[in-house]
Amino acid sequence: MGTFSTLLRLGAQRQSNVEDFTTELLASVFRRHPVIARTWLEEIGVSVTTDDAVQIETQLELEQIQGHQHARRPDMVLRVLRGSGHSTIFLEAKIAAGEGLNQLRDYAEHLARVPSAQRILVYLTRNSDTKDADAILSRCPPGAIVFRPYRWSAVYELLSSHRSDPLIEEVCTFMEEQRLNLRSRFAPADFVAMAGFANARSVMDQTLDRDVELRFQQALGKPKKRSTMMTFLRYWDQYILYNDHSHWLTGVGYFLEPWRVSEYPSAGVMLRVSHKNHSRVQIEEFVRKELVEGLRGWEARFHPQWGGHTQFFKVRPLSDFMGAADHVQSVRQFFLETIDEVSDFRTAAELGSVPITWIPRDNSGQQTSTDESDEQEDDL
Repeated sequence: MGTFSTLLRLGAQRQSNVEDFTTELLASVFRRHPVIARTWLEEIGVSVTTDDAVQIETQLELEQIQGHQHARRPDMVLRVLRGSGHSTIFLEAKIAAGEGLNQLRDYAEHLARVPSAQRILVYLTRNSDTKDADAILSRCPPGAIVFRPYRWSAVYELLSSHRSDPLIEEVCTFMEEQRLNLRSRFAPADFVAMAGFANARSVMDQTLDRDVELRFQQALGKPKKRSTMMTFLRYWDQYILYNDHSHWLTGVGYFLEPWRVSEYPSAGVMLRVSHKNHSRVQIEEFVRKELVEGLRGWEARFHPQWGGHTQFFKVRPLSDFMGAADHVQSVRQFFLETIDEVSDFRTAAELGSVPITWIPRDNSGQQTSTDESDEQEDDL
Protein backbone atom coordinates (compact mmCIF):
# COMPACT_ATOMS: atom_id res chain seq x y z
CA MET A 1 0.00 0.00 0.00
CA GLY A 2 1.35 3.42 -0.97
CA THR A 3 1.92 6.32 1.39
CA PHE A 4 -1.17 8.25 0.32
CA SER A 5 -3.47 5.22 0.60
CA THR A 6 -2.15 4.76 4.13
CA LEU A 7 -2.81 8.40 4.97
CA LEU A 8 -6.28 8.23 3.47
CA ARG A 9 -7.04 5.19 5.57
CA LEU A 10 -6.65 7.31 8.68
CA GLY A 11 -9.37 9.73 7.70
CA ALA A 12 -11.65 8.36 4.99
CA GLN A 13 -15.12 7.48 6.17
CA ARG A 14 -17.10 8.13 3.01
CA GLN A 15 -16.58 8.19 -0.73
CA SER A 16 -16.48 12.00 -0.96
CA ASN A 17 -13.34 11.98 1.22
CA VAL A 18 -11.60 9.91 -1.44
CA GLU A 19 -12.47 12.36 -4.20
CA ASP A 20 -11.53 15.38 -2.09
CA PHE A 21 -8.25 13.75 -1.05
CA THR A 22 -7.32 12.87 -4.63
CA THR A 23 -8.16 16.36 -5.85
CA GLU A 24 -5.93 17.84 -3.15
CA LEU A 25 -3.08 15.64 -4.34
CA LEU A 26 -3.55 16.86 -7.90
CA ALA A 27 -3.66 20.49 -6.74
CA SER A 28 -0.43 19.93 -4.79
CA VAL A 29 1.27 18.59 -7.90
CA PHE A 30 0.06 21.57 -9.95
CA ARG A 31 1.38 24.02 -7.36
CA ARG A 32 4.74 22.30 -7.01
CA HIS A 33 5.22 21.77 -10.74
CA PRO A 34 3.86 24.74 -12.72
CA VAL A 35 5.05 23.14 -15.96
CA ILE A 36 2.67 20.22 -15.36
CA ALA A 37 -0.17 22.61 -14.59
CA ARG A 38 0.51 24.55 -17.79
CA THR A 39 0.66 21.35 -19.84
CA TRP A 40 -2.69 20.22 -18.45
CA LEU A 41 -4.23 23.63 -19.06
CA GLU A 42 -3.05 23.50 -22.70
CA GLU A 43 -4.70 20.08 -23.03
CA ILE A 44 -8.09 21.43 -21.97
CA GLY A 45 -7.83 24.41 -24.32
CA VAL A 46 -6.24 27.19 -22.27
CA SER A 47 -3.34 29.08 -23.83
CA VAL A 48 -0.82 29.78 -21.09
CA THR A 49 2.77 31.04 -21.03
CA THR A 50 5.48 31.07 -18.39
CA ASP A 51 4.65 34.73 -17.77
CA ASP A 52 1.05 33.96 -16.83
CA ALA A 53 0.20 33.46 -13.16
CA VAL A 54 -1.86 30.38 -12.27
CA GLN A 55 -3.91 30.52 -9.09
CA ILE A 56 -5.32 27.27 -7.64
CA GLU A 57 -8.02 26.90 -4.98
CA THR A 58 -9.74 23.77 -3.74
CA GLN A 59 -13.17 23.33 -2.15
CA LEU A 60 -14.15 26.93 -2.86
CA GLU A 61 -17.47 27.74 -1.24
CA LEU A 62 -19.97 29.38 -3.62
CA GLU A 63 -23.03 31.24 -2.42
CA GLN A 64 -26.31 29.55 -3.24
CA ILE A 65 -28.00 30.93 -6.32
CA GLN A 66 -31.75 31.44 -6.15
CA GLY A 67 -33.44 28.41 -7.64
CA HIS A 68 -30.62 26.04 -6.74
CA GLN A 69 -31.31 23.36 -4.15
CA HIS A 70 -27.84 23.61 -2.61
CA ALA A 71 -24.86 25.87 -2.23
CA ARG A 72 -22.03 24.55 -4.38
CA ARG A 73 -18.35 23.83 -3.86
CA PRO A 74 -16.28 22.86 -6.92
CA ASP A 75 -13.38 20.55 -6.19
CA MET A 76 -10.85 22.87 -7.80
CA VAL A 77 -10.83 26.36 -9.29
CA LEU A 78 -7.93 27.50 -11.47
CA ARG A 79 -7.42 31.05 -12.67
CA VAL A 80 -4.93 31.99 -15.33
CA LEU A 81 -4.10 35.67 -14.93
CA ARG A 82 -2.78 37.55 -17.94
CA GLY A 83 -2.95 41.08 -19.28
CA SER A 84 -5.07 40.11 -22.29
CA GLY A 85 -7.83 38.56 -20.19
CA HIS A 86 -8.19 35.91 -17.52
CA SER A 87 -9.23 32.26 -17.87
CA THR A 88 -11.29 30.56 -15.15
CA ILE A 89 -11.64 26.80 -14.84
CA PHE A 90 -14.02 24.94 -12.55
CA LEU A 91 -13.07 21.28 -12.05
CA GLU A 92 -15.43 18.68 -10.63
CA ALA A 93 -13.77 15.33 -9.92
CA LYS A 94 -15.48 11.96 -9.54
CA ILE A 95 -14.05 8.53 -8.86
CA ALA A 96 -16.74 5.97 -8.04
CA ALA A 97 -19.66 8.33 -7.43
CA GLY A 98 -21.67 9.97 -10.17
CA GLU A 99 -22.89 13.51 -10.65
CA GLY A 100 -25.21 14.91 -8.01
CA LEU A 101 -28.62 16.24 -8.99
CA ASN A 102 -28.09 19.21 -11.38
CA GLN A 103 -24.57 19.54 -10.00
CA LEU A 104 -22.83 20.39 -13.27
CA ARG A 105 -25.62 22.68 -14.42
CA ASP A 106 -25.34 24.62 -11.16
CA TYR A 107 -21.57 24.90 -11.53
CA ALA A 108 -22.01 26.20 -15.07
CA GLU A 109 -24.43 28.85 -13.89
CA HIS A 110 -21.99 29.94 -11.18
CA LEU A 111 -19.12 30.00 -13.65
CA ALA A 112 -21.10 32.08 -16.13
CA ARG A 113 -21.27 34.85 -13.50
CA VAL A 114 -17.49 35.01 -13.07
CA PRO A 115 -15.91 37.95 -14.92
CA SER A 116 -13.47 36.19 -17.22
CA ALA A 117 -12.45 36.15 -20.87
CA GLN A 118 -12.52 32.33 -20.95
CA ARG A 119 -14.53 29.91 -18.83
CA ILE A 120 -14.17 26.13 -18.87
CA LEU A 121 -16.07 23.56 -16.81
CA VAL A 122 -14.08 20.29 -16.52
CA TYR A 123 -15.77 17.06 -15.47
CA LEU A 124 -13.00 14.67 -14.38
CA THR A 125 -14.05 11.02 -14.09
CA ARG A 126 -12.50 7.58 -13.86
CA ASN A 127 -15.03 5.87 -16.11
CA SER A 128 -16.91 7.15 -19.12
CA ASP A 129 -19.87 9.28 -18.02
CA THR A 130 -21.44 10.84 -21.09
CA LYS A 131 -23.19 14.15 -20.45
CA ASP A 132 -25.48 16.39 -22.45
CA ALA A 133 -23.46 19.59 -22.74
CA ASP A 134 -26.45 21.55 -24.01
CA ALA A 135 -28.47 20.62 -20.91
CA ILE A 136 -25.58 21.51 -18.60
CA LEU A 137 -25.14 24.92 -20.24
CA SER A 138 -28.85 25.57 -20.75
CA ARG A 139 -28.96 28.43 -18.22
CA CYS A 140 -25.82 30.14 -19.50
CA PRO A 141 -25.46 32.74 -22.27
CA PRO A 142 -24.52 31.11 -25.58
CA GLY A 143 -20.77 30.62 -25.88
CA ALA A 144 -20.08 31.76 -22.32
CA ILE A 145 -18.70 28.42 -21.16
CA VAL A 146 -16.97 25.39 -22.66
CA PHE A 147 -17.87 22.06 -21.08
CA ARG A 148 -14.98 19.59 -21.24
CA PRO A 149 -15.14 15.96 -20.03
CA TYR A 150 -11.76 14.60 -18.97
CA ARG A 151 -10.52 11.26 -17.66
CA TRP A 152 -8.29 10.48 -14.71
CA SER A 153 -6.32 8.14 -16.98
CA ALA A 154 -5.20 11.17 -19.00
CA VAL A 155 -4.02 12.86 -15.80
CA TYR A 156 -2.16 9.68 -14.90
CA GLU A 157 -0.42 9.61 -18.27
CA LEU A 158 0.63 13.24 -17.84
CA LEU A 159 2.05 12.61 -14.37
CA SER A 160 3.76 9.35 -15.35
CA SER A 161 6.28 11.23 -17.45
CA HIS A 162 7.51 12.97 -14.27
CA ARG A 163 7.81 9.97 -11.93
CA SER A 164 11.41 10.81 -11.08
CA ASP A 165 9.92 13.29 -8.60
CA PRO A 166 9.22 11.45 -5.29
CA LEU A 167 5.88 13.22 -4.78
CA ILE A 168 4.64 12.34 -8.25
CA GLU A 169 5.83 8.75 -7.85
CA GLU A 170 3.66 8.42 -4.75
CA VAL A 171 0.71 10.12 -6.45
CA CYS A 172 0.98 7.74 -9.42
CA THR A 173 1.12 4.75 -7.06
CA PHE A 174 -1.99 6.04 -5.31
CA MET A 175 -3.77 6.51 -8.63
CA GLU A 176 -2.92 2.95 -9.62
CA GLU A 177 -4.37 1.68 -6.35
CA GLN A 178 -7.51 3.71 -7.06
CA ARG A 179 -7.63 2.37 -10.63
CA LEU A 180 -7.36 5.88 -12.00
CA ASN A 181 -4.91 4.68 -14.64
CA LEU A 182 -7.54 2.84 -16.70
CA ARG A 183 -6.61 2.95 -20.35
CA SER A 184 -8.86 4.19 -23.14
CA ARG A 185 -7.30 1.76 -25.63
CA PHE A 186 -7.05 -2.02 -25.78
CA ALA A 187 -3.70 -3.67 -25.20
CA PRO A 188 -2.75 -7.01 -26.84
CA ALA A 189 -3.09 -8.74 -23.47
CA ASP A 190 -6.72 -7.57 -23.30
CA PHE A 191 -7.64 -9.60 -26.37
CA VAL A 192 -6.08 -12.70 -24.86
CA ALA A 193 -8.01 -12.12 -21.62
CA MET A 194 -11.29 -11.59 -23.47
CA ALA A 195 -10.83 -14.74 -25.54
CA GLY A 196 -10.13 -16.83 -22.45
CA PHE A 197 -12.71 -15.29 -20.12
CA ALA A 198 -15.53 -17.74 -20.86
CA ASN A 199 -13.32 -20.73 -20.10
CA ALA A 200 -11.84 -19.06 -17.01
CA ARG A 201 -15.30 -18.28 -15.67
CA SER A 202 -16.39 -21.87 -16.29
CA VAL A 203 -13.45 -23.18 -14.25
CA MET A 204 -14.11 -20.64 -11.47
CA ASP A 205 -17.77 -21.72 -11.36
CA GLN A 206 -16.69 -25.35 -11.03
CA THR A 207 -14.64 -24.48 -7.94
CA LEU A 208 -17.64 -22.64 -6.49
CA ASP A 209 -20.01 -25.53 -7.16
CA ARG A 210 -22.95 -26.83 -5.18
CA ASP A 211 -20.73 -28.40 -2.49
CA VAL A 212 -19.01 -25.09 -1.76
CA GLU A 213 -22.27 -23.15 -1.90
CA LEU A 214 -23.94 -25.62 0.47
CA ARG A 215 -21.05 -25.47 2.96
CA PHE A 216 -21.16 -21.66 2.71
CA GLN A 217 -24.89 -21.66 3.48
CA GLN A 218 -24.59 -24.05 6.40
CA ALA A 219 -21.65 -22.26 7.96
CA LEU A 220 -22.21 -18.61 7.12
CA GLY A 221 -25.78 -18.23 5.88
CA LYS A 222 -27.45 -18.24 2.49
CA PRO A 223 -25.37 -16.46 -0.19
CA LYS A 224 -26.83 -13.81 -2.43
CA LYS A 225 -28.03 -14.71 -5.90
CA ARG A 226 -25.26 -15.77 -8.26
CA SER A 227 -26.07 -12.84 -10.53
CA THR A 228 -24.45 -10.59 -7.92
CA MET A 229 -21.12 -12.29 -8.64
CA MET A 230 -20.96 -10.40 -11.91
CA THR A 231 -21.84 -7.18 -10.08
CA PHE A 232 -18.84 -7.65 -7.80
CA LEU A 233 -16.67 -8.47 -10.80
CA ARG A 234 -17.74 -5.31 -12.58
CA TYR A 235 -17.29 -2.88 -9.72
CA TRP A 236 -14.77 -4.51 -7.37
CA ASP A 237 -12.82 -7.03 -9.51
CA GLN A 238 -14.00 -9.81 -7.23
CA TYR A 239 -15.78 -12.95 -8.43
CA ILE A 240 -17.23 -14.23 -5.18
CA LEU A 241 -20.10 -15.94 -3.45
CA TYR A 242 -21.06 -13.52 -0.69
CA ASN A 243 -23.62 -12.59 1.90
CA ASP A 244 -24.03 -9.85 4.46
CA HIS A 245 -25.85 -11.74 7.21
CA SER A 246 -25.39 -10.89 10.88
CA HIS A 247 -23.69 -7.59 10.09
CA TRP A 248 -20.78 -9.37 8.45
CA LEU A 249 -19.93 -9.31 4.77
CA THR A 250 -18.25 -12.56 3.80
CA GLY A 251 -17.08 -13.49 0.32
CA VAL A 252 -15.44 -16.64 -1.03
CA GLY A 253 -13.97 -16.79 -4.50
CA TYR A 254 -11.52 -14.87 -6.66
CA PHE A 255 -9.83 -11.48 -6.26
CA LEU A 256 -8.40 -10.21 -9.54
CA GLU A 257 -6.64 -6.95 -8.60
CA PRO A 258 -5.89 -5.90 -12.20
CA TRP A 259 -3.61 -3.05 -11.09
CA ARG A 260 -1.10 -5.68 -9.91
CA VAL A 261 -0.28 -6.67 -13.46
CA SER A 262 2.80 -8.71 -12.54
CA GLU A 263 0.99 -10.90 -10.01
CA TYR A 264 -1.42 -13.80 -10.28
CA PRO A 265 -5.05 -13.36 -9.23
CA SER A 266 -5.79 -14.88 -5.86
CA ALA A 267 -8.41 -17.21 -4.44
CA GLY A 268 -9.71 -17.34 -0.90
CA VAL A 269 -12.01 -15.59 1.52
CA MET A 270 -12.76 -11.98 2.41
CA LEU A 271 -14.31 -10.82 5.68
CA ARG A 272 -15.63 -7.38 6.53
CA VAL A 273 -17.71 -6.01 9.37
CA SER A 274 -20.78 -4.21 8.07
CA HIS A 275 -21.19 -0.48 8.56
CA LYS A 276 -24.53 -1.37 10.17
CA ASN A 277 -22.77 -2.80 13.21
CA HIS A 278 -22.28 -0.05 15.78
CA SER A 279 -19.28 -1.89 17.23
CA ARG A 280 -17.51 -2.08 13.86
CA VAL A 281 -14.30 -0.31 14.91
CA GLN A 282 -13.83 -2.47 18.01
CA ILE A 283 -14.63 -5.63 16.06
CA GLU A 284 -12.16 -4.75 13.31
CA GLU A 285 -9.43 -4.37 15.92
CA PHE A 286 -10.42 -7.74 17.42
CA VAL A 287 -10.28 -9.38 13.99
CA ARG A 288 -6.93 -7.77 13.28
CA LYS A 289 -5.45 -9.06 16.53
CA GLU A 290 -6.82 -12.59 16.25
CA LEU A 291 -6.44 -13.26 12.54
CA VAL A 292 -3.72 -10.94 11.24
CA GLU A 293 -1.40 -10.48 14.19
CA GLY A 294 -2.12 -14.08 15.23
CA LEU A 295 -0.14 -15.21 12.17
CA ARG A 296 -2.94 -17.36 10.83
CA GLY A 297 -2.32 -16.44 7.21
CA TRP A 298 -4.70 -13.46 7.11
CA GLU A 299 -3.93 -9.93 5.99
CA ALA A 300 -5.73 -6.63 6.43
CA ARG A 301 -6.28 -4.47 3.36
CA PHE A 302 -7.74 -1.02 3.14
CA HIS A 303 -9.24 0.56 0.06
CA PRO A 304 -10.97 3.98 0.11
CA GLN A 305 -13.67 2.73 -2.27
CA TRP A 306 -14.84 0.39 0.47
CA GLY A 307 -16.16 3.41 2.40
CA GLY A 308 -13.38 3.63 4.98
CA HIS A 309 -13.63 -0.05 5.96
CA THR A 310 -10.81 -2.52 6.39
CA GLN A 311 -11.27 -5.90 4.74
CA PHE A 312 -9.56 -9.05 5.95
CA PHE A 313 -8.35 -11.65 3.48
CA LYS A 314 -7.02 -15.16 3.56
CA VAL A 315 -5.98 -15.81 -0.01
CA ARG A 316 -3.44 -17.71 -2.06
CA PRO A 317 -2.20 -16.79 -5.54
CA LEU A 318 -3.53 -19.12 -8.20
CA SER A 319 0.06 -20.04 -9.02
CA ASP A 320 0.05 -22.06 -5.76
CA PHE A 321 -2.47 -24.47 -7.28
CA MET A 322 -0.82 -24.97 -10.64
CA GLY A 323 1.19 -27.98 -9.47
CA ALA A 324 -1.93 -29.93 -8.49
CA ALA A 325 -3.16 -32.69 -10.78
CA ASP A 326 -6.71 -31.30 -10.53
CA HIS A 327 -6.82 -27.51 -10.21
CA VAL A 328 -10.57 -27.43 -9.61
CA GLN A 329 -10.46 -29.92 -6.75
CA SER A 330 -7.45 -28.23 -5.17
CA VAL A 331 -9.03 -24.76 -5.18
CA ARG A 332 -12.41 -26.14 -4.09
CA GLN A 333 -10.82 -27.84 -1.08
CA PHE A 334 -9.12 -24.57 -0.11
CA PHE A 335 -12.48 -22.79 -0.27
CA LEU A 336 -14.09 -25.42 2.00
CA GLU A 337 -11.27 -25.06 4.53
CA THR A 338 -11.46 -21.27 4.60
CA ILE A 339 -15.25 -21.33 5.00
CA ASP A 340 -14.87 -23.56 8.05
CA GLU A 341 -12.17 -21.28 9.46
CA VAL A 342 -14.36 -18.18 9.10
CA SER A 343 -17.30 -20.00 10.67
CA ASP A 344 -15.19 -21.11 13.65
CA PHE A 345 -13.78 -17.61 14.10
CA ARG A 346 -17.16 -15.92 13.96
CA THR A 347 -18.53 -18.32 16.54
CA ALA A 348 -15.52 -17.77 18.79
CA ALA A 349 -15.78 -14.01 18.36
CA GLU A 350 -19.42 -14.08 19.37
CA LEU A 351 -18.50 -15.91 22.55
CA GLY A 352 -15.66 -13.50 23.26
CA SER A 353 -15.65 -10.07 24.79
CA VAL A 354 -16.52 -8.17 21.63
CA PRO A 355 -20.28 -7.68 21.10
CA ILE A 356 -21.07 -9.16 17.69
CA THR A 357 -24.63 -9.33 16.44
CA TRP A 358 -25.42 -12.91 15.52
CA ILE A 359 -28.53 -14.38 13.88
CA PRO A 360 -28.84 -18.09 14.73
CA ARG A 361 -29.34 -20.68 12.01
CA ASP A 362 -31.64 -23.65 12.13
CA ASN A 363 -30.45 -27.16 11.26
CA SER A 364 -30.76 -26.51 7.52
CA GLY A 365 -28.30 -23.65 7.67
CA GLN A 366 -31.05 -21.07 7.04
CA GLN A 367 -31.13 -18.02 9.25
CA THR A 368 -34.16 -17.90 11.50
CA SER A 369 -34.76 -14.17 11.16
CA THR A 370 -35.79 -12.40 7.99
CA ASP A 371 -32.77 -11.08 6.15
CA GLU A 372 -32.61 -8.37 3.57
CA SER A 373 -33.82 -9.17 0.09
CA ASP A 374 -31.30 -10.69 -2.31
CA GLU A 375 -32.01 -7.73 -4.53
CA GLN A 376 -30.57 -5.27 -2.01
CA GLU A 377 -26.83 -4.69 -2.09
CA ASP A 378 -26.38 -2.04 0.56
CA ASP A 379 -22.80 -3.04 1.27
CA LEU A 380 -21.58 -2.75 -2.32
